[in-house]
Amino acid sequence: MLKPERRRRRRRRFATYDLEWHPSTLELRLIGAYDGRHYRSWERVDEFLASILTPQSHGRWYYAHAGGSYDLMFLLDTLIDKGYRLSGAFSGSAIIILRVEQGEYHWTFLDSAWLLRAPLKKIGEALGYVWKDPDVFTAPIAELREYNRLDCKILWEAIAQFEDELWTMGSQLERSEERRVGKEWRCRWSRDH
Repeated sequence: MLKPERRRRRRRRFATYDLEWHPSTLELRLIGAYDGRHYRSWERVDEFLASILTPQSHGRWYYAHAGGSYDLMFLLDTLIDKGYRLSGAFSGSAIIILRVEQGEYHWTFLDSAWLLRAPLKKIGEALGYVWKDPDVFTAPIAELREYNRLDCKILWEAIAQFEDELWTMGSQLERSEERRVGKEWRCRWSRDH
């Protein structure tokens, strides 16, 4: 028997991140993250994780576009080496959702390609952005940092707009599209009954 949703909706605390690396050598060049106000960048995975996995960011969601197939793979060794507890959901070899826990704190890494089913460049164009893809293998770090910043900002704005749209329909951002659809239905049903 279906019952109306009784929990209150809530806005999600989320940020976006992106890694730039050379695909033939897997040499990491840059990691960037954007939280809706500030962009920061790092050149090492351990520095990035130490900056974002803090008690102050407990409960935050971190999105990367196609991150479950690419970006997140760079983080796994360090997360395991540092003793974090990991659990997740997979589709083939892609990690769609990765929950990271340490003591009483937790954070969630999500692959936004399962939420926004278009290439990031097309999403950016739909939001009015136009940019030139640098040669991420040889571009000067300043140029690469600006490209990375824009990628993170575009993804953040797209997710924020999607969350706003869900909110107007009486729903909220969830970890996967299937769960979101069910949540939206329950929210609508509970308003009508």
